[in-house]
Amino acid sequence: LSYQAQFLDICIVRTREEKMQKRWPDGLEGHMDKHNLLTFKSHQEALDGWALWELVGHFVNYRKQASPSLQDLLPMDDFRLFAVCARYPHNLARQVALVPLREGVYEVQGLGLRIRAR
Repeated sequence: LSYQAQFLDICIVRTREEKMQKRWPDGLEGHMDKHNLLTFKSHQEALDGWALWELVGHFVNYRKQASPSLQDLLPMDDFRLFAVCARYPHNLARQVALVPLREGVYEVQGLGLRIRAR
């Protein structure tokens, strides 16, 4: 389907259940699951709805590849998606509601996709 290579910025896979002793950046601490997919946007790149859709696309593809088979997909609870940006995501805030969790850390629920099924 893709003529252009698509790249995920970061994938952190936990292979052990023990508590991680690292000091994680704001918003990541205590929230890492078995499979963690991250997109990063620098000062020159905008974190917007399209960037989140790309992250979701990487997640779908990664989940299929990491699972034993397409009929036996790993549980959704094994995955966590993160979007990290170097500046406040003004473009994203105009597109979706950012739910503040604490200063500088937000959560996005839904991306306003409309799908017609028949």
